[in-house]
Amino acid sequence: MKIFKCFLTILLSIYLFLAGCSDQPSAIADAEKANPFLDNTITTSPSSATVDHQTFTVPFPPIPGVDFAPVPAPCLGLGEPLRMSGTWSGWFQGVTLPNSGSQFTERIDYSEITLKTDDLTWLAGPGASEPIIRKIPADNGESALVIRHEFHARFISQNDKPDLRVSHRVRQLLGPDGELRKNEFEPFTAECIGDN
Repeated sequence: MKIFKCFLTILLSIYLFLAGCSDQPSAIADAEKANPFLDNTITTSPSSATVDHQTFTVPFPPIPGVDFAPVPAPCLGLGEPLRMSGTWSGWFQGVTLPNSGSQFTERIDYSEITLKTDDLTWLAGPGASEPIIRKIPADNGESALVIRHEFHARFISQNDKPDLRVSHRVRQLLGPDGELRKNEFEPFTAECIGDN
């Protein structure tokens, strides 16, 4: 469970940064207390690996007091970012190996997420989801934590504007000392598909 709390803290830290709230540690602590996971199943395989599988439904952004994530869409010429919000659902699976190394795989479903302005709305298209992978090494003092996630999805216009291709990407590598050795972070952005 300590590793899971670390995973949740890292995920929330990314979205705090994305929403411009990176200096709010109390928001992270509050989110950890409000455990969003609805189902928790732990099994042990014949190889003595422990598998922890959980499903979840949480508001997006999953940060207390933050109502939306800003998504720039310069191609629309609106002069302000779109507001991304709604509900995330999905599953999370953690596998802890006999050597204490772990891999966490998560899939977030964006089908209930919308992009909005005061007058315009885009709905998530089919297959809008994001895989997230975290590899945590055994405690041998030599390996590093690897975090990867990438999102690309079509959002369908409900007005007279073009559809949008929304994307974001994270690649992080933390050394055994906790030092961030690699940090490639591309926040949510939107590109127009077709003509205005």
